[in-house]
Amino acid sequence: MAGWSPSRTVGCCTPRTACDPFAAISRLAAASYKPPLVSVESRDIKISLYLALPLLALVVNVEPASEFRSRTMQGTQGYAESAERLATQYESITFADVHRDVLHLFPALPSRICDIGAGSGRDAAALAAQGHKVVAVEPTEELRNEGMRLHDGKAIEWIDDHLPSLDHLRTRDERFDLILLTAVWMHLDEAEQYLGMESLAGLLTEGGRISMSLRHGPVPHGRRMFDVSTAQTTKLAASFGLQLVDSFDREDMLGRTDVYWSFVVLEMR
Repeated sequence: MAGWSPSRTVGCCTPRTACDPFAAISRLAAASYKPPLVSVESRDIKISLYLALPLLALVVNVEPASEFRSRTMQGTQGYAESAERLATQYESITFADVHRDVLHLFPALPSRICDIGAGSGRDAAALAAQGHKVVAVEPTEELRNEGMRLHDGKAIEWIDDHLPSLDHLRTRDERFDLILLTAVWMHLDEAEQYLGMESLAGLLTEGGRISMSLRHGPVPHGRRMFDVSTAQTTKLAASFGLQLVDSFDREDMLGRTDVYWSFVVLEMR
């Protein structure tokens, strides 16, 4: 471990006594958890436990259970088994209604647009009908298949890829004038948001925009979601050369009274 010295005091050691780090951590763990840890003599195992115990304590003592469950799930969890029902639900709301507050910030002339987390393809189909070149990215195979079935014959290119890395999309060396993330960003934790924003910024043309919706409200059972604010998102975006164009709060489009959304539009400058 970098910076570690046997003469340093750790945890419950006294300043006058040279401290065995594993012994110190063991004593702290024994005080917090019952029964106390069994003594282990292997140096390799000692080091592994020394590194792991602080992380274990963080999960057990600090992080709420709901947050921990979200972090250990995949962002796409709960979508595959409900793909047909969800596709019907998505298609019940029009593209124009979903994006009503930000439509005036979308390209007016035919442009290159990427819809990440395209779901049923509702938005991708509407944009393709306006003459845009549209790439629809959807990581859940079942939803992707529903989208291709529902919008068969539309000028949409479907890709199997996912945030935060978007590896397949980035290898194409293609840039977009608009990137949509509708009901997507809440599936990423803080570390994934950082990586995701970096990936998105690298896919934009100069002057290109990102339009994303941020969900606020209780997390449905069996889903992985995190609450994230407009301020937090715009601050992160600024780290990658993206500036806020505008933001709007609105009610939930499915009529849920305990859920509302923030729509945020960012621009590469």
